[in-house]
This record gives sequence, structure tokens and C-alpha cells, in this order.
Amino acid sequence: MELKDLFLTPIYLLIFYAIASRIKGKHFSDHPFAPYFMPALYVKFVGAIGAGMVYWFYYGYGDTRGFYKRGVYLAEALMDNPSHFFHLMFPSNDGNASMEVMNILHSLRALEDPASYFMFKISAILSFFTFSTYTCIALFFAFFSFLSSLYFYKVLYRRFPELYKEIAIAIFFIPSVFFWGSGLFKDSLTMSALFLVAGASFNIVERYKTQKSFFILLFGAYLILNIKAYILLSFAPCFGLYLFLSYNYKIKSVLLRGMLLPFFLIVGIGTGYFLLQQVSSYAGGWSLENIEDKAYDMQQWHNQVKIYEMEGKGSGGGSSYSVGAIGDFSITGMLKSFPKVIVITFFRPFLWEVSSPTMLFTSLEGLFFLLLTLKIVWKNGFRIFFSGIFNNPIVLFFLSFALIFGFAVGYTSFNFGALSRYKIPALPFYLLFLYFSSYFMREKTNQQEKPIPQKQNLNNLHTQHALN
Repeated sequence: MELKDLFLTPIYLLIFYAIASRIKGKHFSDHPFAPYFMPALYVKFVGAIGAGMVYWFYYGYGDTRGFYKRGVYLAEALMDNPSHFFHLMFPSNDGNASMEVMNILHSLRALEDPASYFMFKISAILSFFTFSTYTCIALFFAFFSFLSSLYFYKVLYRRFPELYKEIAIAIFFIPSVFFWGSGLFKDSLTMSALFLVAGASFNIVERYKTQKSFFILLFGAYLILNIKAYILLSFAPCFGLYLFLSYNYKIKSVLLRGMLLPFFLIVGIGTGYFLLQQVSSYAGGWSLENIEDKAYDMQQWHNQVKIYEMEGKGSGGGSSYSVGAIGDFSITGMLKSFPKVIVITFFRPFLWEVSSPTMLFTSLEGLFFLLLTLKIVWKNGFRIFFSGIFNNPIVLFFLSFALIFGFAVGYTSFNFGALSRYKIPALPFYLLFLYFSSYFMREKTNQQEKPIPQKQNLNNLHTQHALN
């Protein structure tokens, strides 16, 4: 961060505020979300600037700084020689690029790490509109995150308007999500893209603005595939299962529905697996055959950080954790570790494990998730709670994605600091699962406690009239 950040940031804040005010006036003036609209925007700005300051002034290093500096370097290279635009924006090993271009691509590891280079390119493009100012680039990411979150909110609100406040909390106001998911990070962009993909998928299924939703789906998928394709690999089977269970629950006959449920489960899982294969075939290094190798490498790297930390050589501040055997990706091995990893992802670090200020916020957030989960289970009982999950496809979708993605990042990370960022796409879906399951169970209870049906009351009235 430089002196120009102090002068330019307020100007860009006013610009984004003016655009947001116009959107609010046009679409949300009389909407129940109106009181939450501006606070939802403000926390995005706080997250973008605050997370940047943590990496610039507390850690002193971090990938967000790398995205910025290398993005500015790439922007300067484009300015120096605009004729190199195509080769720099779409790098390849075809031998048609000049030696100068290949040197730039080699210095930025464009071909070795295409996901990071994709971030460099976005940072470079935004540099042209921000005078190469870090905080202003981060604000662009924050505003895109806000618009994407707003899109997903509108999709869910249209189906469940009575949950307008709960949906807003889950999507906009989880602290770690708006803090780590708003600035110049891969996590910010991929989570925003996930909201676009999820919202567009629901719209397409419901045949609502299908053509527009299809393009939004493609755009969101394009961003994810270029940065973290494993997010789509988690999403595809969960949504495939949701899709076919939704059709199953439209069958009015309980007997027929029960008979067809295994069929729909098999078809749903099969379709999800097919979608997963299709996604992975376009995901470059994230093909199904390479997922285990990448996960193993990730485990090894984080475990090495853990070892350094235990030896006093690292700067993790005691933030490492263990999940069991390293490199055990067998079904048995992962199932044995599943409960422990889920607890780590959503509920830890516990308060007594806190060793830094950033861990304290993560711990308090995990405590909130734990208490809310226990409250809902205790209030409704285990049988009603778990039966309610499988009786509502959207609840099962929220939970399945949260658990699959939460396990994936928790099983391959051995550091609470890294995990606090990696897990943010799972947190809104887990909180949506809790709110929606509580809502459906409450609705079911209210239906069971309704007074005698009107038809019976009319019969009583007819009887009384005959006696009179």
C-alpha cells in the first residue's frame, strides 16, 4: 500500500456507493432487504481493505500482495508493448510468441501456475482503471462479491421470502466470509462465482429467466474452472442429487414416492458423477485422475509447515492441527477421518486453542456454528432433525455441498490460518442448511398443531342446526 491509496480510495468508495444507491433505489426501495442493503455493502468494503491491511502490515507477505505486484508488472508490460496483448493474455507453448513475451511469462510462471496467472491478468486489467492502486483494485473485487451475493440472495428470496433475514445473514454477514471473501484473493473471486453458478442453476431448473441465467452460469463456471476447479467438482454431484430428489418429491403418492426414491437417488448420484466428469474434463490439471495427487501434495505442504512450526521455525503461531494419516485417500481412511475433519472445519479452533488475534475471530465464529447446531438438534430431536434433512431436497443440497467441500479443504489443510480462507465457500451453505432445516421443521410442527379442519366444524354446525 502506498500514499496514493489514501487519496484514491475515498473517491472509489464514493463511486461504488453511488452505483449501489442507484441499484437500491431501483430494485430494493420497498424490499424487506432494504435495511440490510447498505450494511451488506459496507462489510464487503471493510473486508477488502481490512484483509489487505492484515497482509501488508501484520503478516508482511501473502498472495494478495503477489497478485497486486505481478498484476501491475503485467500491466506495465502491456503498456510498453500493446502488440504483445494476445500472447500475454492467452499464453501458450505454441512457439509463436517472441522471446520477450516468453521471458515475461516465465517470470510470472504463467504456464506452470495458470490459476495464479489468471489472477495476475485480472489485477492487470483493473490496474488500468485504478492507477495501479491496491485498495482500489480490492474494492472492485469487493463490489463484484457484493453483486454476486446479491444475485444469489434474490434467487433464494424469491422462493422463500419469509426467510429474508436469515438468508441475508448467511450470505452477507458471516465475519470470515466477508473478511476473507471480499478482497484481492482467489477465494473472493471463486466464492462470488459459486454464488452465480448456484443461483443460475436454481433459476434454470425453475425456468426463470433461462437465457440470462444460462450465461451467468457459464460466466461463473468459467471463473471457477480457471482458479479452483475443485469447487465445481464439489458442486456438480450435490446439485445433481438435488435435481432428481426435487422431481421425486413432486410425486403426490407417498407409496410411489418411496418406491421410486432409490431410483432417483441412483440417477441423481449418477448424473452428478457425469457432471463431475464433464467439469473435470475441462478443468485442466483438475481431472479426476489428478485430484488425489494434488490433494496429497497439498497435505504434504501443509504438514511440512506444521513440522516447521513445531520446531519453532515457522510463523504459524501454533495454528496447526492433525487429521490422522498423511496421504490416506482410501474410502476407509477418509470415512474414518470424516467426523473429525468436519468438526475441525466448522467448529475449531476451540477457544483454548487460540494463539493469535485472527484465530480468536475464527474460534468465536466456530462457537456460534456449534451452539446453533446443538440448539436446533436439541429443540427438534435427532430423529426429526435428520428426517427433515432427507425430506427437503434444498436442505440436503446445502448440507451435502457444505460437508463435501468442508471435508475436502479440512482434510488437505493442516493450518487453521489457511483453512479459515479455504473453507469460506462452505460456511454460507452450512448456515443456510441450519436456517432452512429449522424453518421446515417449524412449519411441519405448525401444521400438526393446526385446529380441527374447517370441514369438521361445518359438519358440527349442520348437526347442531338439525337438532334445533
